[in-house]
Parts: sequence; structure tokens; C-alpha cells
Amino acid sequence: MQSYKLNRIFHVINKKRFTILADSGDNPTAGGVGSRIDVLEHVFKNKIQNTLFAGIFNEEIFRELKNKKKKIFIKDTFSKKKISISIDKFYLKNDNVIVTSNNNTIIFTKYRKPFHYLSDFKELNINLKKYKILVVKSGYLSPELKKLKADNFMILTDGFVTQDFKRIKNLFREKPIYPFQKNFRYNITI
Repeated sequence: MQSYKLNRIFHVINKKRFTILADSGDNPTAGGVGSRIDVLEHVFKNKIQNTLFAGIFNEEIFRELKNKKKKIFIKDTFSKKKISISIDKFYLKNDNVIVTSNNNTIIFTKYRKPFHYLSDFKELNINLKKYKILVVKSGYLSPELKKLKADNFMILTDGFVTQDFKRIKNLFREKPIYPFQKNFRYNITI
């Protein structure tokens, strides 16, 4: 799996092929909160369509949708930034709300949850063949997703479990240590 930063990933994918993108900075199985919205924001801002997001943790959305709102605000717990999306339609199933907006589908979850199995989508009546891009919150592709005929890339996103090591602050580690500091001498003992 190749890795790219968010601002580059959509330039390298083949838009004619099904592609899986792993949002590595927000992996709930590694300690991420699952509520990061930077990839979602990028897709909406750049009018990219036919994307499935699986899934974004957001308890508040369930309360908002009970009031049949046509526009919802989504808050990113890491950056505290908010975005609004308009809702074309939605349905609730198994502690998830599946929202369609601007030809994209977002699975919002009531609890932090990875989407590693094809049965996760089948249970929600989602057919992956309807989408060009699948975004999962993961630092890797699970064996079932890896078997799909798809290009796959890791997005080096910000978050509590970012894989973009150069951006991690080196506050408590011994210094110097690679890759946080460079151009230093070191000895190898065998």
C-alpha cells in the first residue's frame, strides 16, 4: 500500500478504477477517535462524487436527524472544526445512520467502529460496486478488503494515530533519534 498526503491522494488515483483509501490518522482500532472529518471535507470541497465513507463516529448526528433536519453540522473532535452538509436522504440501521449527500454516502456510527469485513457493508444494505472510492478509518487494509479488486492507498492524515511520523512532535524521546532529527552521527554496535 502506497501512502500519500491528503492534498495529493486524489491526484494519483485512477478515477476509472475502484479505489480504497485508508484514513490512517483516525484508525479506531489503533486509538483514533474515528470522528476526523478532513477527508470528508476535502471530498465535498473539491466536488468529488461517488465516495463511500465508512464510518465516521458521531453520536450527535442521531439526535439531529430525529428532528428531520436537512442540513447537519459535523464537528471534528481533533481540530474542533465544523462543516455542514446537506442531506438528500438517510436511514438508520444497527447503530449507524447512512446519509446520502451530493452523490456521496457517509456511514455515521454511534460507537467507534472499524469497517474491516464485507459483512459490515452487507448488514447496512450497501453495495460497494455502486461506488468509485471507499474511505475506511484504518492504518492498513483488512484481509477481506485487500481481496477486492481495487487500487489501495494510505492517506497520511492528521489525528491521534497519524502515520506521518515526520509530523509527530518529539517531546519525550531521547534526542537525537531518527526520523525526528537528521544529519547526526551515530554508532552501530554489533
